[in-house]
Amino acid sequence: MKLYHFPIVLFYLFITSSVIAQNYAEQLSELEKQKAAAVSSADYLLAGEINEKIKELKANRSNIEAAAPDTRSIQSQIKELEARKTKAVEQANYKVAGELKAKIAALEESAAKSKNISKQANDDAVNAEIRRLEVKKDEAVAKADFKQAAEIKAKITELQKDPSEFLNRLNADAGPTSEIARLEKQKADAIANKDYKLAGEINFKIIALQNKNESPATPSAVVSNNGRSRISRSAENEMAGINYRRSSLYSIIRMSNGVEQVQFADVIQEAFMNAPIPTKFNNHNLEVRAIPHDAQLTDEVAKHLVAAWFNRDEQGKFNMELVKERGLYNASSYDINVAQGSVRGLRILEDAGEELLGNTFVIINEFNYVSKEKVANKAKKGLGALKFAAGFIPGVGGTITSVASTVGSVAATVAGKGYWVKNTSHLYQLVWNEEIANEFYTKYWVDDENYDPNKVVAFDNCNLFKLKYVGFESAGADLQSSVFTDKSDAQLIAKATTKAIDKGIAKLERKFEQFRTKTPLFSVDPATAKIGTKEGLEPGDKYEVLEQIQEPDGKIRYVRKGILTVDKHQIWDNTFSAEELVELGKEAGNQFTVFKGPSGQFAPGMLIRQIN
Repeated sequence: MKLYHFPIVLFYLFITSSVIAQNYAEQLSELEKQKAAAVSSADYLLAGEINEKIKELKANRSNIEAAAPDTRSIQSQIKELEARKTKAVEQANYKVAGELKAKIAALEESAAKSKNISKQANDDAVNAEIRRLEVKKDEAVAKADFKQAAEIKAKITELQKDPSEFLNRLNADAGPTSEIARLEKQKADAIANKDYKLAGEINFKIIALQNKNESPATPSAVVSNNGRSRISRSAENEMAGINYRRSSLYSIIRMSNGVEQVQFADVIQEAFMNAPIPTKFNNHNLEVRAIPHDAQLTDEVAKHLVAAWFNRDEQGKFNMELVKERGLYNASSYDINVAQGSVRGLRILEDAGEELLGNTFVIINEFNYVSKEKVANKAKKGLGALKFAAGFIPGVGGTITSVASTVGSVAATVAGKGYWVKNTSHLYQLVWNEEIANEFYTKYWVDDENYDPNKVVAFDNCNLFKLKYVGFESAGADLQSSVFTDKSDAQLIAKATTKAIDKGIAKLERKFEQFRTKTPLFSVDPATAKIGTKEGLEPGDKYEVLEQIQEPDGKIRYVRKGILTVDKHQIWDNTFSAEELVELGKEAGNQFTVFKGPSGQFAPGMLIRQIN
């Protein structure tokens, strides 16, 4: 480029930058909406093309911003960035919000880095911190976390009255402040990429820097003087994933027998395979997910479950990485030498075995289906045939009267299409106790430092591990459709299969206490949680509120903080997908269930679990 062209190019960059500043957010928002619509319509080719346009738009924005010099004051730049960041948060574009936050932090740092900053610079730094806190407060209110919002408001009031402590800390922590900004950007990128594990790890580092502690801390823990850690998550850290110990689940389908059931067997199996393990469980699926109709579960499965827990490789070597990850053991507490052992290490192994391996479950799902049209036709032949329907229609009792009433309704409302799908769920639990653990660690454990081929062979041939049968539940699900539907029979059966899986898990949880899962509180004033009808909630159900306490030796225990009751008027109906809600003409409503109980003693992230 010739030198005399430079002023023209510079002028063009200023003009382009101004236009993009005005239109960038609108263009990005419109493209994101178009991409979401394409995804919901399963037009992934179009969604990919739109995504490329989004990338190109962002790249062009970055290039122009880099080329155009910004002569505005730091505060005016921050003000614009704050506005753009707020809009990005409103649009749930956390990646862009994270990038903007990093830019804001860098500008604020440059404005207040020097120890001899002027009064004006001090005021700027304080105002920037107040604005930052105001944004956090607004986010907390938007998430209905009113406790955190009140705490942030108190910080703002204190800062406005006396900013001296903040300014002293700002000057003393110039180095860590820059590092925190860098880590915040990394965390935002991880969240945007849905890598919540990485986001959580980065968040621990941020907390450690904020607490002026170089070693990793327990996730979102408030450590008391006696060395115990209260593990409570706040709404601020929710995007990185609320950490709590989950039960582990291996789900299997046992194929149905009989000519009629074979017709859509592939449809049901595919729907089962595509149904995700609910997030309240750890996914502990093994390679085999489908078994023949006459196959039985053997104790060999138990051995494979244990091998998966300890990441057994082709050479037969184990490691503790999965136990560490799922058990929430941080680097400082996770100094375990299995071969030689230590008091601290053995206590953690005991703790992990009791709550992690001991809460490993297997569900065998058996599906049957029948068309509603067939049920209605049989109803016309007399009450004797109604017994046929009782095994399929959800919620029908065993009496002829109740069956007749329901089937009569079916006959009156079904106009062609629709299916009942019945799922019988058989629940098994891995047997794990102190005796089994001791034998495993002494006779079969090998790793990189302690390799013994004889122990490898011994594990292959052992019959130490067992599964115990807990019980079963049957759950039915239906998908009604009119004669005007554009859905095929296969699509109807697939959807009903997915619903039957969810209902089966919900009924098993309600029936068997050891299978009940924990769920984090979403907010506390009022108390809410992101569970609903899909998880089997009913009016008046009681839940205990638990706080996780990590002892100095690394073991985690739970302390009951109170009891909540499901508000019968505010149960989240999350049975239907967004697509089904549109078809049924229903509103989505609040995406959480409200609980009634004492206020002021719970915190977001505490765990709730159903009790009898």
